[in-house]
Amino acid sequence: MYFGSKSDYLMDNINQIDVVALGVKVILFYLVMIAGYSIITYVYCSVKYRQAQEGVEEYYQELSQLKKMYDREETKAGKAAKRRKA
Repeated sequence: MYFGSKSDYLMDNINQIDVVALGVKVILFYLVMIAGYSIITYVYCSVKYRQAQEGVEEYYQELSQLKKMYDREETKAGKAAKRRKA
């Protein structure tokens, strides 16, 4: 879009443009954009990962509580079955 608005200037001065300097500017701009995107992505994913880890820890705590409940129920059921047989 930028080149479309500056096309008259570009056509008039096409031979005077320093192509190497323009290439360096484009490459630097690209690298800065990639670095910025990488930093933002890293921060975002780190936050999401931390939240997911907390959820997994909570899940395992609840799962261990459920296992204890089942173990108590099995123990009670086992004692009751032994009493009935005797």
